[in-house]
Amino acid sequence: MKQGPLRRVSKKQAKELAVRAALKRELLEECDHTCMTCNNLRLDFRGLSLSHVIALGSGGKTARDNCLIECYPCHDDYEKHAERRPEWQKAKFNIV
Repeated sequence: MKQGPLRRVSKKQAKELAVRAALKRELLEECDHTCMTCNNLRLDFRGLSLSHVIALGSGGKTARDNCLIECYPCHDDYEKHAERRPEWQKAKFNIV
């Protein structure tokens, strides 16, 4: 099976990826490389990810006040269901 070349990343996409990478590094240092939701009680082999509390598609931004470092099980649980987040996160991020 022949595969075509990888699609080029636009300048806008490259800038967004750089912002995400820098924010992830900053938050990882701040939280001492632990999941900000479960404190690594559910950590699995996939590690930690940068999670948007309010999804980008719902008007959220890649900003410190909208992002958390989460393990993949926590990310999977809350990705499309912000209303399921713990109460302290609902209060911090104004989730109704």
